[in-house]
Amino acid sequence: MKNKKGFTLVEVIAVIIIIGILMLIAVPNVTGYILSSRKASFATDVHAYIETIRAEYESREYGPYLSDEEIMIVPIEIVVLEKGDSGKTPFGNYDYSKSYVVIVPEKNGYQFYANVVDDAKYGVVMTPYNILNGNAVKENVTVIRNWSIYNGTNTTFVYNSKNYKWVENRTSKSAKNDTIPILLLSEA
Repeated sequence: MKNKKGFTLVEVIAVIIIIGILMLIAVPNVTGYILSSRKASFATDVHAYIETIRAEYESREYGPYLSDEEIMIVPIEIVVLEKGDSGKTPFGNYDYSKSYVVIVPEKNGYQFYANVVDDAKYGVVMTPYNILNGNAVKENVTVIRNWSIYNGTNTTFVYNSKNYKWVENRTSKSAKNDTIPILLLSEA
């Protein structure tokens, strides 16, 4: 009678090969799922900023409503979220110098466009609120203009092939920092 204790070398190699094949299939799928979940979380956070800005705008905390020839740029840095704001995205920290919401009058009310990026260069560029989801979050976002470009009397902004110029700075009652303006621009 022969005593069989353990596995043969061929059996061990076969198991290692099978585990390797499973890893080749599983790791990319899990990594993709994690990335898409983080992007969805990013979009949800941006939704919270826009919802707060929308509520403050509709309660006229940013002054009178916009006319059809005006737009408003609201930096997200001034927004105080109900659930708190850690200043972090699922990828890094918000780049407040490049993160703002543009309010634009449209036929049936207003549209809110998000320009939000973090220091890991994940973000959304002029993304309408109603289509903002995880698929709208892009990697290597580098085209958002720095907030300091808009922070002054010589501010200009192009939207929908129309030029807008600075009219006035407004402030918010709920602002974290009163020195950061909300900009009102009018069609040039």
